[in-house]
Amino acid sequence: MIASWIAKKLMRAQLDMMSQDHIDTDALLKRWADDCVYVFPSDFGTGEEVKGKKAIAEWYQRWEKEVPKRKFEMKS
Repeated sequence: MIASWIAKKLMRAQLDMMSQDHIDTDALLKRWADDCVYVFPSDFGTGEEVKGKKAIAEWYQRWEKEVPKRKFEMKS
């Protein structure tokens, strides 16, 4: 129960950061390991797998430019 609450709280914070006009990648990724892997699945063949904190930060910076208006919210 407590682990679920903590996970939801962390996820909400991540989604809030991703919804900002400018994504602070340092803040967004501060709890991520240097060798983390980000997998973005897609049913349309546009999914990606990005390896390493630096590469993920660069991906978010590109994504911020490509999708300037973003709004994420957690439903549960």
